[in-house]
Amino acid sequence: MPSGGVRFVTDDCEINGVPLHKGELVYLCWASANVDPAAFDSPHTVDLAREQNRHIAFASGLHRCLGSHLARIEIVAAIDQLHRRVSDYSVTPDAEVGYEFAGVRAANHLPLSFTAR
Repeated sequence: MPSGGVRFVTDDCEINGVPLHKGELVYLCWASANVDPAAFDSPHTVDLAREQNRHIAFASGLHRCLGSHLARIEIVAAIDQLHRRVSDYSVTPDAEVGYEFAGVRAANHLPLSFTAR
């Protein structure tokens, strides 16, 4: 799964001190936008109640994932069932969340603590 793509620079500009000139090819890793501290407070912190969550996990515009709406419905259904069974969970204090970057940033290890019923 691609995490970006080749684009043409449309106007001369500078990004992180690197000059880019109109007409040049650049490879954009759009997944990195989801961890931009200018857009998200504590972007590496798992915060399920984050009010401003303007992520682009499904890309955007013409390149938006066709399955994004189904994926959102599926995650709402899965979390609803989790909340029916376990309502008092949290990320385990001082535990490290593990991530993989196979196209998009995804947690592959999410240590949760909860009270057994």
